[in-house]
Amino acid sequence: MKKIICLDLDDTLIQTQEAYFSINNNILKVITEETSFPVNDISNYQLNLDINMIETMGFSPERYPLSWVKTYHNFSLEKKSYVEKQIYSEAKQIFSKKIELHNDAHKFLNNLKENDVEVWIVTHGDYNVQNKRMDDIHLDWVTKKIISDHKNYELYKSIKKNYSAELYMIGNSIPHDIEPARQAGFKAIHINRNFSWKYDQYSKLSDFPSCKTLGDIWDLLKMEV
Repeated sequence: MKKIICLDLDDTLIQTQEAYFSINNNILKVITEETSFPVNDISNYQLNLDINMIETMGFSPERYPLSWVKTYHNFSLEKKSYVEKQIYSEAKQIFSKKIELHNDAHKFLNNLKENDVEVWIVTHGDYNVQNKRMDDIHLDWVTKKIISDHKNYELYKSIKKNYSAELYMIGNSIPHDIEPARQAGFKAIHINRNFSWKYDQYSKLSDFPSCKTLGDIWDLLKMEV
């Protein structure tokens, strides 16, 4: 049977969390000049607020900058418009800057390409932002790119229903890449990255292969593809 390898984008192939860390640190420096609250209190407040705002704003590029502006409002007694603009502008940079591939992604993608493996990208987020991130790392050679509002059982079930193939899903997020894909009939392989977004973290343990590097995943795949 034909095999299709579906790959997550953020934190699986590209260093998204590392890019956010850099932006967050820059914003924290601005806010801590305006308030005496501990850095960890400010950081944790913004992180939880940003995730909670997904329910109403989804993956709109406005959500992340607004979460930082709201965080500034929460911790600063004096709201300065020029500080708000500085925070908003700094946060928006996450959507325009190039996010680099993980070091192990270069060889992994080359192995897939050189062995004529059919590769799809299955990601969630803003359509324009995700397309830019894929263009930045030259993924024009992949067969299909799916950008969804949310990666859940319904998405994977729809893919499985419409394509007669043995489908693999590879990603760092257990609740969005691994569990729903497995439930829909995919073979799923987890990549255990050093850094992951709280939204992608999952406490329930389950029986699925988990690897430290994409090189290890290639060693699993090359026996089957």
